[in-house]
Amino acid sequence: GVEFGDVYAEFVGESLTFKERKERFGPFDLDNNGNIDLIEFLLYFYKKEILKGYQHRNGVDSDIPEETQTEALMKEVSGPAVLIDKQLDQNILDLKRLEEGYNKTVAALKSEAVDGGSNLKKIQLAANLKKAEDNYKNDQKRFWSNEQIQGKLEKMMKKQEDLVSSVRAEIAAEDEAARGPTKKK
Repeated sequence: GVEFGDVYAEFVGESLTFKERKERFGPFDLDNNGNIDLIEFLLYFYKKEILKGYQHRNGVDSDIPEETQTEALMKEVSGPAVLIDKQLDQNILDLKRLEEGYNKTVAALKSEAVDGGSNLKKIQLAANLKKAEDNYKNDQKRFWSNEQIQGKLEKMMKKQEDLVSSVRAEIAAEDEAARGPTKKK
């Protein structure tokens, strides 16, 4: 069989000892079988690009800590296809940010309510919570609804499934053509 270290050295131009390979690729051995398969290698090789996409779509401005990079990679590649429809990506990110802002506002208002105060202050806090909720609902109307986003994602997934089926059929046809005619007994 082909040794991974040889393939890596030829592909990347860097020779690593067995121990160095274990340290570098250990976090990418997702099925913990002691081997790096093609998908795991590609995750490693395209790690920077995948993490950059994750940061963009999740509104992460700082570098992702080393200990959480594998989790971020998995979330990025196992989620719905991205960068196919920038408008969809932006709507999802903006809605996520809107929800985070709303949750922070509500948490701050609830914190004030816990601190106590007069009945008048509690009534005012309740009114502020209601106003924050109304603002959140109105702000959501500027974006695609969850149903619209889900519909768009379903259409994209269907297109991807159709494309995969088409490519598989092409590969099968090419494989059959490469084998040439077969004799029937």
